Amino acid sequence: MANRELVVVMQVQKVVKGKVVGLTNTKRQILDHEYEGLQRFLRGDLDVELYSANKQQAKRFYKRIKPEREYPLSIRKDLIRVERRDTKIARYWVRIPVKLRRGGVWVAVKPHCEITDDLEICESKLLK
Repeated sequence: MANRELVVVMQVQKVVKGKVVGLTNTKRQILDHEYEGLQRFLRGDLDVELYSANKQQAKRFYKRIKPEREYPLSIRKDLIRVERRDTKIARYWVRIPVKLRRGGVWVAVKPHCEITDDLEICESKLLK
C-alpha cells in the first residue's frame, strides 16, 4: 500500500487597524466630502457626488440603513493601495479613491502592527 499525504492549505485573516495621521486641510476636506457623501447616499440622495465604486460598495453592503447611524466608507481591495515609504510622518501610505481628486488621495497611516509584503490587503473600511 502506497503512502498517502494530506496537504491542508489554510488561509488566515488578520485585521490591521491604523490611524490616519498628518492630514493637510485639503486632504481632510476631500475625505470629509466623500464620507459625508456616502452618508447622504445611504439616506436616499442618489445625486450626491461620490466615487462610483463607493456607491457600488454601499449598494452591495448596506441593505438596511438606520438614519441615526454613521457608516464607514468601504473600499474594495482592487482600489486600495498601500506603500511603505518611511517618511517623517509615517512608515505606511495608503491611496484612497475619491470623487474630487483623480487618482485618489494619499494619506499617511500608522498601523498597530507591521504590514509585510506577504499580506494581501482585502476590503478596507475608513471610519471617522
